[in-house]
Amino acid sequence: MSKQREDLWEWEKKLQEGEERLAKGQRIINEREQRANENDRLCQQKEKDLEEAQKKIDATNITLRSKEEDVNNRLADIALKEKVSICLCDIVYLYYVFSGCKNLWVHILSCRNTIL
Repeated sequence: MSKQREDLWEWEKKLQEGEERLAKGQRIINEREQRANENDRLCQQKEKDLEEAQKKIDATNITLRSKEEDVNNRLADIALKEKVSICLCDIVYLYYVFSGCKNLWVHILSCRNTIL
């Protein structure tokens, strides 16, 4: 009977050790699963942040293209006004040269050169 008790006690001890190993293994699995879930959450947040950043970049690019078009249109307008001014100066210059007002055409030429 003493031998059976020892065997039973030995068997119970091995059973408890097995249960402890099983519980430890389950804790390790749960910790790994929690880390994996946290990593998934972080990846999803980073993906969301990247998508928002890309949307901001796209919106900024659209704004920049619009501003670039506006600047190009203004430059073209200025260039056209310069050409018109030069033509007007040339016309006035020719008018005064042919009408005999020699002193005024010198002033007109200096205005024209300032514009250029």
